[in-house]
Amino acid sequence: MTELSIRERELVGRFGLFTEMTGGQRIPGMLVGYLLICAPEEQSITEIATALNVSKASVSTVMRQLQQVRAVERVPVADSRQHYYRLTGNWIEMIRARWRFLDAGRDLAEAGMAVVADDPRRRERMRDFADFLSFLVEELGNDLTARWEAYQAKRKAEREAPR
Repeated sequence: MTELSIRERELVGRFGLFTEMTGGQRIPGMLVGYLLICAPEEQSITEIATALNVSKASVSTVMRQLQQVRAVERVPVADSRQHYYRLTGNWIEMIRARWRFLDAGRDLAEAGMAVVADDPRRRERMRDFADFLSFLVEELGNDLTARWEAYQAKRKAEREAPR
């Protein structure tokens, strides 16, 4: 990709700030923002680092994290030995990857209840936390995927409809 324009740089920076405001770190947000606007959509670690003025080590580390939550995928590019990445575009899969953390948190809370079993008040706090995480897993898992797919199909049809 050619050098980012001032407006594109500002947009990518705002993605970083958005991620920070939601409890994450800035660079993953910047990478997602960049991958949303870059051309071609496949970018090497070197290209990303240069465009964002960050280290290749940071880009590499964050790309591994984004791969774990299925936000990006590594793709082959002919005649290149570098690693290239692009967004998967599978946003619901990203959320599903996060759900697994909810399961782990619920399991931790369940284990915590055994640790504080002799104190009803502490056990109740732990039970409330476990119940909340169970609720989230059930609510998010029930039909969120189906609702997203229906919404996405509707929006796509609206965009493609003749005017």
